[in-house]
Amino acid sequence: MKDCTIGVDEAGRGPAIGPLVVASVCIPSDDVRILEGIGAGDSKGMSPVKREMVEELFLHQAEIKGWAFVVKILTAEKIDLGRPYRSLNKMEEDLFVKSILDVTKPETVGLVNMDPLGSNPGMFAERVGASMIKTRPNIVFRSETGMDSVCPVTGMASVLAKVNRDRKMSAISKEMGFDAGSGYPSDPLTRAAVDLMTNDIKPHKYLRWTWSTVSNIWNQKHDSPIPIRTVDGTAFQQRLDDTVGN
Repeated sequence: MKDCTIGVDEAGRGPAIGPLVVASVCIPSDDVRILEGIGAGDSKGMSPVKREMVEELFLHQAEIKGWAFVVKILTAEKIDLGRPYRSLNKMEEDLFVKSILDVTKPETVGLVNMDPLGSNPGMFAERVGASMIKTRPNIVFRSETGMDSVCPVTGMASVLAKVNRDRKMSAISKEMGFDAGSGYPSDPLTRAAVDLMTNDIKPHKYLRWTWSTVSNIWNQKHDSPIPIRTVDGTAFQQRLDDTVGN
């Protein structure tokens, strides 16, 4: 069996609008040079046009070579529903594990290269590896800050995650009828979009209701606290009243 290199990366951890996207790519280690040739690398250093070009070249090669890849989406709603029970890091880590399982087999031999979640890359790699030791015993896990810049396979995962998140944001903007921007709170277009998306009796479904940016804008416009997403629907919080009845 050929040795494989697996790369995993994400896009959209911090935005107030839209999903978190995780991508995994698994190719024979001998094919890494092909990814280098098509320009796979850190998506943050590429223009949108460049990212889409690299994605197109990758998909063409993946079809020819039979490479495995997967893109997983964690919606704003699922993020909000999970926050009372798990940190965003834990939700994302679980998505990393699921994506690796999807692109590998129990007999796969190889190395997984990941950008870290949290401040301790080594510990992150150990946790992911420990969770998969029984199902993927022949895979080694490595995590380093900036891995998408040094490993073309992780860089390709970075491109796939970013391109797919950008497409989700474009679809949201089209559906809303205005430009929602990048989704990040630092983006003026996004802040204007959040303002428009908090005008109703509850925040829009594409917002992350548990984000401070969203709740702060909500609180400026409404008398009651921002509603809470639950598996059964929406729970509306009551306004705190300073007066006490007799």
